[in-house]
Amino acid sequence: MAVWNRANIFNAPVAFAIVALFCALLSGYYVAAYEGTDENGYLITAKSLATKSDSGKVLDDPNEFVSGNYVLADNGNYYGKYPLGYPYLCALAYRLGGSSAIFLVNPILAALAVLGTYFLGRAMISSFAGALAAILLATNPLHAYFGLSAASHTGSICFAVWGMFFLWRWTESGGRWNALLAGAVCAYASTVRYTDGLLILPILAMVAWRYFRVEAPADLQPVAREFILMIIAAIIAVTPLLIHHWRAFGAPWTTGYALCGESTGFGWKFFADNWWLMLTRMDTGGLILLFPLGLVGLAYLATHDMRRGLFLGLWAVPGLLLYSAYYWAPQGDGPGYVRFFVSVFPPLILSALTLLCFAVRARPWWWEVGLGAFVVVVATANLREATRQLNRQMDRLLFDKETSERVREKMKDGSVILASDRLLNFVEFAGDWHLYASETFDRGAIQNRIKNLKDNDPRPFQRRKAEKLAETQGKKTDSELTQEQRDIINHRLTEGLEVAMILPKDQYHRARGRLGDKFEFDPLTEWTEIRYGARETDLSYTAWGLYQIKPHTPAPTTVPDLEQQIDNLDAKLRDQRADFDARYPGGQAAWTKVQDMERDLRDLREKLKKSTAKKPPPVSNAPTTNAPPTLTANPNEVKK
Repeated sequence: MAVWNRANIFNAPVAFAIVALFCALLSGYYVAAYEGTDENGYLITAKSLATKSDSGKVLDDPNEFVSGNYVLADNGNYYGKYPLGYPYLCALAYRLGGSSAIFLVNPILAALAVLGTYFLGRAMISSFAGALAAILLATNPLHAYFGLSAASHTGSICFAVWGMFFLWRWTESGGRWNALLAGAVCAYASTVRYTDGLLILPILAMVAWRYFRVEAPADLQPVAREFILMIIAAIIAVTPLLIHHWRAFGAPWTTGYALCGESTGFGWKFFADNWWLMLTRMDTGGLILLFPLGLVGLAYLATHDMRRGLFLGLWAVPGLLLYSAYYWAPQGDGPGYVRFFVSVFPPLILSALTLLCFAVRARPWWWEVGLGAFVVVVATANLREATRQLNRQMDRLLFDKETSERVREKMKDGSVILASDRLLNFVEFAGDWHLYASETFDRGAIQNRIKNLKDNDPRPFQRRKAEKLAETQGKKTDSELTQEQRDIINHRLTEGLEVAMILPKDQYHRARGRLGDKFEFDPLTEWTEIRYGARETDLSYTAWGLYQIKPHTPAPTTVPDLEQQIDNLDAKLRDQRADFDARYPGGQAAWTKVQDMERDLRDLREKLKKSTAKKPPPVSNAPTTNAPPTLTANPNEVKK
C-alpha cells in the first residue's frame, strides 16, 4: 500500500498549532490538585522519592492512615503497588519546581501524546491524516480528562505513541538511534503501566518483518546489531524498576499487584462477562463513532497491507482482549472502565483513518472534504462531552485544593488530623502530618474491608493488610473503637501535638458526642463543596469545617451544656445499638417487630375498651329469683 501523498498539505507547524489549542483547552480547567486512591498511590510515592529518595512508608502508629492502594511488604514497610515510571517523572518535577510542578507532568505528557500521534500518522499515512489523528486525540474526552488527573494513563499513551513512532521509523529505514529510542521508550512505557509490556508484540513483528525482507545475507548484520541495541536500551530503561521490586517485594519479577493477587485477575470467565461491556463503552465513552471504524480498518489492513496491519493490530488488539478479561470492570458511564484502554486509542484512530483514506481507490477532492467534515463532527461531539467531564472534574479538584490549603494554613507539620479516607487521600500530599482515617474506628467500615478474607478472589485491597486489620481491629465493638479513638487523641494531646478533625458541619454534633465531654471542638475554618447530580442543573452543597480538638476544662460554676449532653447520649446510643447488632445479628430488627406487635395489640385493646364503653348495657325484665325463666304466652293469643 502506497503512502497517501496527495493530501500532504499539513506540516509540523500545523501539528504544533493543534497542540497549542489542546493546551489552551486544558489550561481552562487546570487545577493544581488531585483526588482518589490511585492518585494518592502515585503522588505520595513521588513525594517520598523526591524528599527521602525512598518510596517506602513507615508508620509511627499502626493505626495511622495508609491509602488503599499501598501494600504491606515483608520488611514491614508500605509501598505503592503501582510501577514507578510515572512517579519517577513526578519526583523529578518535584525536585525541579516544587510540589506544584508535579501537576504539570500529565498535561505535558498529554500534549506530547498529541504531537506524537501527528508524527506517527504522517509517517504511516500522510500529513493530512496525521493532523486529523492529532485532532481526534486532542478532543477525546478521556485523553483530556486524564491529562488533568494524577493517574498514569496519560503517561502510558504518551510513551506508547512515541515508542511506536520510533519503531515505525526503524521499520522503514533502520538506524541506531531509531532502534535505541524504540527500545528505551517502549520499555519505559511498561514501567508506567505493566500491561504496556504488550508493546513487545509489535516490536517482535517488525523485527521479524525486516529480517525476512532482507535479500542479501550481509544486510542481516545491521538488523541484528540494531536489534541488540534495542534490547540493551530496554534493559537499561526497566532496571531501576526491577531493583525497586527486589528491594521492596523480594524479587525483580514480584510486583505490588502480585501482593494483592490482582496479577491473577485475568481469565476467560471475566472475558465472558466483560466483552460486551468493552464493546459498548468503547463505542460510546471511548472512541465515539471511531471504534467500529477502527476495528474494520484493522481487518482491512490485515488483508491489504500486512505490515501496517501487524503494526497497528498487535498494538491495539492484545490490549483490548487483555483488559476485557480483567476482573475489575466497574459499570457506569464514567471513565472508570474505559480508562484501561486509552493507550490503544491512537492505533484505533489511525486504523479508522487508514480505512477512510485507502478504502476508496479513486479519491476525488470531495472525498477529502468529506473526511475532514467527518472529523469535525466527531471532534465537536468529543468537545461537548470533554467540557462536561472537565467541568465536573474541575469543581472536584477545586474542593480538594481548597481543603488542602485550609488545612495547610491552619495546621503545622507534625500535627494530628482525623478525617475520612476520601479526604486524607489528597490531604496527605499537602503536608507532613499524623493522619487517622475515621473508617479505622468504624466497625461497619472495618468489616467491609476485611470481607475479602472470606474468599481468595483478586481484590484491590491487599489480603495481608486485611488480615492485619482483622487481627487488630476486627473483633472490637463500636464502643471499644470509640474509646480507642479517644485514647489516641488524648495520647497525642499529652505529647503536646495539635489535633484537628475535618468533617461536614452536619456531622459536627455526632462527632462531638462520640468523643464525649472530655474534649471540646474549636472551629478554625469552614468552606463549601459543590457536587453534581445526574443532570448538570442538579447541584448539592456541603459545608465542611476544620475543628481543633482540645481537652475540655469546664469551670466549677459552668451550667451543664444540655446540647453537649444530648450529643454524648446520642453517640452512646448509636454505639450500644451497633454493639447489640454485632452480638446478636438481626436481634434488634426482631425485637423491633415484637415491640410493633405489642403496640398493635395495645391499640386493639384500647379500641375494644372505647367501643365497649360507648355501647349502652342491655335492659332485662327477668325476675331476680334463681328460678328458671317461664315462657309467657303471646298476648294476642290470650285474647283469642
